[in-house]
Amino acid sequence: MSAAQRAFVVSAAAGGIGGELVGRLLAAGHRVLACDISSRRLAALSERFGEYRNSLVTHKADVADETSANHIAALAVEQFGTVHGLANVAGGIAGIGEDVIDRDIERIGLEEMRQTFRLNVDSAFLLTKALVPAFRASRYGKIVNVASLAAFGNFDHMGNAASMSSRPARFIPSGCARCSARNFSTPRSHAFRCGGCRVRTTSPR
Repeated sequence: MSAAQRAFVVSAAAGGIGGELVGRLLAAGHRVLACDISSRRLAALSERFGEYRNSLVTHKADVADETSANHIAALAVEQFGTVHGLANVAGGIAGIGEDVIDRDIERIGLEEMRQTFRLNVDSAFLLTKALVPAFRASRYGKIVNVASLAAFGNFDHMGNAASMSSRPARFIPSGCARCSARNFSTPRSHAFRCGGCRVRTTSPR
């Protein structure tokens, strides 16, 4: 297989960032297993990239579930023979809406905090864990974790749901979760005992 025919797994693949990434990978000649929790968005993704139907496989899954993550890894190997890269795009704010953007800490429940970490951190951990054996076998793997500017500090336009606010009475689940997702990249490939693997984080707005 040439470098122009590599195979990638992308989570939240039918969303804004994920969809654009899928399009770029397909246009570059790669094959993609596109995972998303929404059947409707996956159908729209398939229609959008219909010209690449021989290179695009879509799969509905909750990537923060360990059984689903393991199935995704097995499906990728079954479809492509091996896997060369993983984009952990899934993340954001659990139950996002105008009423959750800017709130005092006492209005944020523990379950909401856990769900936000599940969405941002568990998903990246479980997919990485599931796919590292394939990377190790081929001694090659590229992992990109998509975090957010919320991982770096307070930004007024994001409100309390996104970042640590300068107001001491305020607290933000997503900022903490995105910071954890960013820091998940810091052990890099040596922690996976996977020669040829590289782990990076990107933090869009």
